Amino acid sequence: MNADNNFTQEIINKTKQQNSVKVSKQCEYDARLADEKIKLCKTCNRCWEVDKEATKSSYNRKIGRIVYSYYEDFPKYGKQIQECLKCKGE
Repeated sequence: MNADNNFTQEIINKTKQQNSVKVSKQCEYDARLADEKIKLCKTCNRCWEVDKEATKSSYNRKIGRIVYSYYEDFPKYGKQIQECLKCKGE
């Protein structure tokens, strides 16, 4: 009976090891990149960044517009603090 319990415990341990969550290098890189690119505005308490893809559109390039994305419910830990253009009044 004790051998059966040991065998069962070994299977459970191997299954736990196989199902453990591993963070990929790409995920770590994406998180660091977000910390560099996304800023936190303390005035309106939102995160924001320059939306490079929208800014690259032919219409926005033609008129010289830079597009910004704002995130109201976004993790603020590790973000650089910089006032957004809406709060600056620009």
